[in-house]
Amino acid sequence: MTNTGFSLESIRASRNNPDAAPLACNEIALLKLAIKSIEAPEDVSKAGLDEVHQLGWSKREIFDAVAQVTNNRVFNYILRTFNIEYQGVFG
Repeated sequence: MTNTGFSLESIRASRNNPDAAPLACNEIALLKLAIKSIEAPEDVSKAGLDEVHQLGWSKREIFDAVAQVTNNRVFNYILRTFNIEYQGVFG
């Protein structure tokens, strides 16, 4: 997000409060759904998916957001397994 002009402070503030993210309302809704998908996937309902879809997101975009956040979570587990502090150690 810093590459798109958002400040690091605003990004960090949104970690614990997605509503504080420097994003449009429909983007915050998608972000919250994606977060819910990794924190409590069983709580993601058809109504929740439909709500995000009605905000203008295609089914493919919703799927991609969930896949991206899931892949990021898995990658973080891998980094933690090998006690890697930052990705630059691979370069």
